[in-house]
Amino acid sequence: DNGIGMTAEDLERANRRLSGEESYTVAPSKYLGHYVAGQLAARLGVTVRLQDNPAGGLIATLVVPPSLLEEPVVDGAPVPTTPAADAAPEQPAPEQSATAAPAPEPVEEPQVDQPDVEVHAEVPADHHDAPTPAGAPASLSEALGGGRLDAVET
Repeated sequence: DNGIGMTAEDLERANRRLSGEESYTVAPSKYLGHYVAGQLAARLGVTVRLQDNPAGGLIATLVVPPSLLEEPVVDGAPVPTTPAADAAPEQPAPEQSATAAPAPEPVEEPQVDQPDVEVHAEVPADHHDAPTPAGAPASLSEALGGGRLDAVET
């Protein structure tokens, strides 16, 4: 971001919270997001670190091990990875016990309680079904020949 940044001491403490080196019970709740992000990163086998942004503010760096990335596939054949990715030591992802989520239940549309409304237009007997003249469109009142609309609740 391009915010005001953090002091070196605050940045160091934030990174300790992100890495799990500091207990969430020793800091105000406004830093709870650091602990949550750190716990999620640890569960996924990734690391997250904050550092100063030379343009101002902070940069969050997320390191994802190659074992968590899928190889790109083109025309059914895996695309070779870059030499740098091949040279990186592969670390096994932490063991996870995941179960499939149940299929969502169908949701019924909410019923809205509104009275039924009928609209009656009174059109004068001298009204003619003539084509609309060229020019600006007529107002509703003019279109009805001066008649009016009455809403009737049923």
